[in-house]
Amino acid sequence: MWRVVMGLGFALLMAVPVNAAAPTQRDGFIKSCETQMLMTSPQCACMADKAEADLDERSILYLSLGATDVKNTAATAKAMTGAELAAVDKFMKTAPGLCKGAK
Repeated sequence: MWRVVMGLGFALLMAVPVNAAAPTQRDGFIKSCETQMLMTSPQCACMADKAEADLDERSILYLSLGATDVKNTAATAKAMTGAELAAVDKFMKTAPGLCKGAK
């Protein structure tokens, strides 16, 4: 039975096109950056690099949420620690200037 299940799982895996990757948290962050901060793709990719280096997943998620998504933004902020909020604040004060010249 185990072989049958594994065989079916492998067959399903092989049926999914390689280029059909699901959007990642990074993709969402970059799209949000482009839309809300009106920055270019290279600038937002730079921001994403810095976010991945300086922030945890919840902080990146928080920054990826739309400004009009008040319910989720408030819930995420409420769940964050003081250290996470401070890291987001520092990030937003420094990263845009550091990424301004990215091409």
